[in-house]
Amino acid sequence: MNRVRLLTLAMAVAGGLVTAPVAAATPDAAPSFEEWHRNNYNAGEEQLFCLEGGPAWACNYQVPDGAGWFSGRNVTDSWTCPAWFPNTICDNVTAVYHGTAVYVPAGSEDPGAAARVSQDYVVTEVEGQAVLQLYWVNLFVCPWYRTYEEAFAADFECVFAP
Repeated sequence: MNRVRLLTLAMAVAGGLVTAPVAAATPDAAPSFEEWHRNNYNAGEEQLFCLEGGPAWACNYQVPDGAGWFSGRNVTDSWTCPAWFPNTICDNVTAVYHGTAVYVPAGSEDPGAAARVSQDYVVTEVEGQAVLQLYWVNLFVCPWYRTYEEAFAADFECVFAP
C-alpha cells in the first residue's frame, strides 16, 4: 500500500476517534482543524495538521524526509506531569491527549518501516501563548507553536529524560 493511501486510511480511522463517545475536559469544544509548527534545531520546519476537539485529537505530521500521524484521547484528568519536566510545562497544562504516533520514512511502502511511538500531546498556555509540548513518553519533550514564526522566535530545545 503506498504512503498516500496508508496516510489517508490512518486519518480516516483517527478521525473516527474524534466522534467516539468519551468524556471530555471541554465537552462543548467543537472539533476544528489547526496547525502546529516546530523549528527542528534550525534544520527546518516540522508541521502538524490536527483535528482538535475535546475528547480526542487526530494529527498528520509532515516533514520533507517522512510523514506520520497521531491519534489520542483526552487524559487530562488522570495525567501526571513527569518530575523532570520544566515547571513552565507542569504549571501551565490546559489539556493532555495520550495516544500513538506512527512515522513513515519518505518513499517507503514497507509497513515494517513504520515506527510506532507512545506520545502525549501536552497543551500549555504560557503568558497567553499556546504551546504544544510533544512528549515522547519517557524519552523527551519538545515545544511546538501555532506558527512557524513563533517557533523560529522561541526556544526550540527539547528536554530529555534523565
